[in-house]
Amino acid sequence: MEAENPKHKSAKLFALFNPILSFFKPRRRRTRFMDLPRVIMVEILSKLPIESMLSSRKVCKLWYNLFSDPLFLTMYKSRLPPPCILFSRDHDISQLLELELPCDDSSTNIYDINTLVYISNPLLGEYFKLKLPELEKSVCRVVYGFCFSEVSGKYKLVRSVTRRFTGHREVSELEVYTLGVDGKWRNLGQVPYPVWQDFGQVCVNGALHWMDPVDKDNIYSFDIETEKLKSVPGPPGLVFPFKYLAQAESQRSTCAPSCVTLVELGNCLCLTDDSGSIYGHIDIWWMKEYGIAESWTKVRILTCLGPAGFGLDICFQKYLPILIWKDGEILMQGKKGSQLLSYNPKDMTFTMIPISRGIRTVATRYLPSFYSLKTLAGGQLSSLKCLSD
Repeated sequence: MEAENPKHKSAKLFALFNPILSFFKPRRRRTRFMDLPRVIMVEILSKLPIESMLSSRKVCKLWYNLFSDPLFLTMYKSRLPPPCILFSRDHDISQLLELELPCDDSSTNIYDINTLVYISNPLLGEYFKLKLPELEKSVCRVVYGFCFSEVSGKYKLVRSVTRRFTGHREVSELEVYTLGVDGKWRNLGQVPYPVWQDFGQVCVNGALHWMDPVDKDNIYSFDIETEKLKSVPGPPGLVFPFKYLAQAESQRSTCAPSCVTLVELGNCLCLTDDSGSIYGHIDIWWMKEYGIAESWTKVRILTCLGPAGFGLDICFQKYLPILIWKDGEILMQGKKGSQLLSYNPKDMTFTMIPISRGIRTVATRYLPSFYSLKTLAGGQLSSLKCLSD
């Protein structure tokens, strides 16, 4: 009888005992999300939609802490999250902190009530109160601006204080308070003209901007990091109504042309002029290259071609641009606070955005932020009360 090949014999034995041996082999462990390196977990979370991020924060303590990780905050900000619209309504002062917010519409916000400033992050449901110094009798106007330094990562509160003295022209000074750092306001000295509340305040290119009420060719730029003031050239050919110029020249700080407003659209410094609204149009000036006078470009929006079926009070109303969407459409709100329109510059058409009626509603552009106010507020942090209806 021919002897069996040893190789064949080994193969038969392996086939016989393989099921038994495989039972005792260590099973391959599945990789869980928690087992991933922190960098990978943070990167995955930073790519989620806002709604999913808010839900993920509630999963466990580890995930909750990841959303406050400096690496997450950096990644999240670098992905340029889409802006949200925060709606505010006219309420009694006692109702100021009762904010009605969708869970995904939020950012850092600021409110001013006489001697207090409320700084809040509605996304995280946080706010704290900052007590303001008492104002002397000579103070006739105070305007606030809130800004963030990309370089130092600090939030700064800037205010223009205008004082009036008998027999003298009004004097305006800038004061700065760095949240979580300064123990008191720092005076930076006089400025040529006060920050006009009617002109709006806009942060672009790391600077807070406001207009000179007399010199239409000049825009003031306050660098948030260096805290230095400089001038940026205004749009060429811009004309203020004569009555505003006459009052501003003689009184220097008692009037501002409300037809002109500085805004930020698409990370560009822009200026809107609605003096032509009675003729059915508004002009938007865009500074395409920051600081370059020749880069100003004018876009005229014919509001007289407003949504079909709406009255002349809508088509000939004054509108203020709020933001520009990724598809190029411009969201605008009527200055009466009752209409919200989306304008398509390609085909020059309008879409009416439905909002609540009966109460004057102000829409504001906000970027959702996961930056907690705990590091700024110390032990003064409180929770926002959100209304359910």
